[in-house]
Amino acid sequence: MPSRGHKSEKEYRKIKKTRAKVEGCVFCKFDKQPGKKEVIKEFTDFWVVENTFPYDIWDDQGVVDHIMVVPKRHMESLGEMNTDEMTEFSRIIGSYDKLGYSIYARSFKNSIKSVPHQHTHLIKLDAKEISFMIYSKKPHVLIKK
Repeated sequence: MPSRGHKSEKEYRKIKKTRAKVEGCVFCKFDKQPGKKEVIKEFTDFWVVENTFPYDIWDDQGVVDHIMVVPKRHMESLGEMNTDEMTEFSRIIGSYDKLGYSIYARSFKNSIKSVPHQHTHLIKLDAKEISFMIYSKKPHVLIKK
Protein backbone atom coordinates (compact mmCIF):
# COMPACT_ATOMS: atom_id res chain seq x y z
CA MET A 1 0.00 0.00 0.00
CA PRO A 2 1.44 3.41 -0.92
CA SER A 3 1.89 5.76 1.97
CA ARG A 4 2.95 9.30 2.81
CA GLY A 5 4.30 10.62 6.08
CA HIS A 6 1.91 12.20 8.59
CA LYS A 7 2.47 15.85 7.61
CA SER A 8 2.43 15.19 3.89
CA GLU A 9 -0.73 13.05 4.07
CA LYS A 10 -2.54 15.63 6.17
CA GLU A 11 -1.67 18.43 3.72
CA TYR A 12 -2.57 16.23 0.74
CA ARG A 13 -6.04 15.49 2.13
CA LYS A 14 -6.61 19.18 2.86
CA ILE A 15 -5.62 20.18 -0.69
CA LYS A 16 -7.67 17.34 -2.20
CA LYS A 17 -10.82 18.65 -0.49
CA THR A 18 -10.27 22.22 -1.68
CA ARG A 19 -9.31 21.25 -5.25
CA ALA A 20 -12.87 20.21 -5.97
CA LYS A 21 -13.94 23.80 -5.30
CA VAL A 22 -11.25 25.34 -7.53
CA GLU A 23 -12.28 26.04 -11.10
CA GLY A 24 -10.42 24.14 -13.77
CA CYS A 25 -7.77 21.48 -13.78
CA VAL A 26 -4.66 22.02 -11.66
CA PHE A 27 -2.46 20.39 -14.33
CA CYS A 28 -3.97 22.46 -17.15
CA LYS A 29 -3.09 25.61 -15.20
CA PHE A 30 0.39 24.23 -14.60
CA ASP A 31 1.79 25.88 -17.74
CA LYS A 32 0.67 29.28 -16.52
CA GLN A 33 2.39 29.02 -13.14
CA PRO A 34 5.26 31.49 -12.78
CA GLY A 35 8.65 29.83 -12.81
CA LYS A 36 7.24 26.31 -13.13
CA LYS A 37 9.57 25.21 -10.33
CA GLU A 38 8.16 21.70 -10.33
CA VAL A 39 9.16 21.00 -13.95
CA ILE A 40 12.15 18.69 -14.13
CA LYS A 41 12.07 18.24 -17.88
CA GLU A 42 9.84 19.56 -20.64
CA PHE A 43 9.00 17.70 -23.83
CA THR A 44 6.80 18.61 -26.79
CA ASP A 45 3.62 17.12 -25.32
CA PHE A 46 4.58 16.30 -21.71
CA TRP A 47 6.21 17.57 -18.57
CA VAL A 48 8.15 15.47 -16.09
CA VAL A 49 7.38 17.11 -12.76
CA GLU A 50 8.09 16.72 -9.07
CA ASN A 51 5.21 15.22 -7.14
CA THR A 52 4.01 17.78 -4.60
CA PHE A 53 2.91 14.99 -2.25
CA PRO A 54 5.34 12.11 -2.86
CA TYR A 55 4.91 8.69 -1.31
CA ASP A 56 7.32 7.65 1.42
CA ILE A 57 6.57 3.94 0.97
CA TRP A 58 5.69 1.93 -2.13
CA ASP A 59 5.58 -1.86 -2.43
CA ASP A 60 6.85 -2.14 1.17
CA GLN A 61 10.02 -0.23 0.31
CA GLY A 62 11.20 3.31 0.93
CA VAL A 63 10.78 5.81 -1.88
CA VAL A 64 13.90 7.65 -3.04
CA ASP A 65 12.22 9.74 -5.75
CA HIS A 66 8.60 10.26 -6.84
CA ILE A 67 7.98 12.23 -10.01
CA MET A 68 5.20 12.26 -12.61
CA VAL A 69 4.76 12.43 -16.37
CA VAL A 70 1.92 14.85 -17.12
CA PRO A 71 0.46 15.50 -20.60
CA LYS A 72 0.24 19.17 -21.52
CA ARG A 73 -3.10 18.55 -23.20
CA HIS A 74 -5.98 17.70 -20.86
CA MET A 75 -6.94 14.04 -21.06
CA GLU A 76 -8.38 11.67 -18.51
CA SER A 77 -6.95 8.40 -19.80
CA LEU A 78 -3.98 6.99 -21.67
CA GLY A 79 -6.37 5.89 -24.41
CA GLU A 80 -6.97 9.51 -25.42
CA MET A 81 -3.40 10.01 -26.62
CA ASN A 82 -2.81 10.47 -30.32
CA THR A 83 0.01 8.64 -32.10
CA ASP A 84 2.61 11.39 -31.58
CA GLU A 85 1.77 11.69 -27.88
CA MET A 86 1.90 7.93 -27.39
CA THR A 87 5.30 7.75 -29.11
CA GLU A 88 6.74 10.52 -26.94
CA PHE A 89 5.14 9.06 -23.80
CA SER A 90 6.68 5.65 -24.52
CA ARG A 91 10.12 7.20 -24.96
CA ILE A 92 9.83 9.12 -21.68
CA ILE A 93 8.57 6.10 -19.74
CA GLY A 94 11.24 3.88 -21.29
CA SER A 95 14.04 6.26 -20.34
CA TYR A 96 12.91 6.37 -16.69
CA ASP A 97 12.36 2.60 -16.64
CA LYS A 98 16.03 2.20 -17.60
CA LEU A 99 16.93 4.40 -14.62
CA GLY A 100 15.10 2.04 -12.26
CA TYR A 101 11.77 3.83 -11.82
CA SER A 102 8.56 1.88 -11.29
CA ILE A 103 5.67 3.10 -13.42
CA TYR A 104 2.11 3.52 -12.18
CA ALA A 105 -1.02 5.20 -13.54
CA ARG A 106 -4.52 4.97 -12.11
CA SER A 107 -7.49 4.37 -14.36
CA PHE A 108 -9.63 7.43 -14.99
CA LYS A 109 -12.43 5.51 -13.27
CA ASN A 110 -10.41 4.95 -10.09
CA SER A 111 -12.27 6.66 -7.26
CA ILE A 112 -9.10 7.69 -5.39
CA LYS A 113 -7.50 9.46 -8.36
CA SER A 114 -6.90 12.96 -7.02
CA VAL A 115 -6.71 14.86 -10.32
CA PRO A 116 -8.90 13.98 -13.32
CA HIS A 117 -6.04 14.79 -15.70
CA GLN A 118 -4.03 11.73 -16.72
CA HIS A 119 -0.67 11.55 -14.96
CA THR A 120 1.74 8.69 -14.60
CA HIS A 121 3.76 8.19 -11.44
CA LEU A 122 7.45 7.34 -11.71
CA ILE A 123 8.65 5.95 -8.39
CA LYS A 124 12.24 5.04 -7.55
CA LEU A 125 12.65 2.73 -4.56
CA ASP A 126 15.53 2.26 -2.15
CA ALA A 127 15.34 -1.57 -2.48
CA LYS A 128 15.20 -1.95 1.31
CA GLU A 129 12.13 -3.89 2.30
CA ILE A 130 10.37 -2.55 5.37
CA SER A 131 10.05 -5.46 7.76
CA PHE A 132 7.63 -3.90 10.23
CA MET A 133 4.96 -1.30 9.65
CA ILE A 134 1.81 -0.18 11.43
CA TYR A 135 -0.48 1.93 9.30
CA SER A 136 -3.68 3.66 10.22
CA LYS A 137 -5.53 6.06 7.93
CA LYS A 138 -6.76 8.13 10.83
CA PRO A 139 -5.12 9.76 12.71
CA HIS A 140 -2.45 9.14 10.07
CA VAL A 141 -0.01 7.13 12.12
CA LEU A 142 2.82 5.45 10.27
CA ILE A 143 5.48 3.50 12.11
CA LYS A 144 8.12 1.71 10.09
CA LYS A 145 11.27 -0.17 10.88
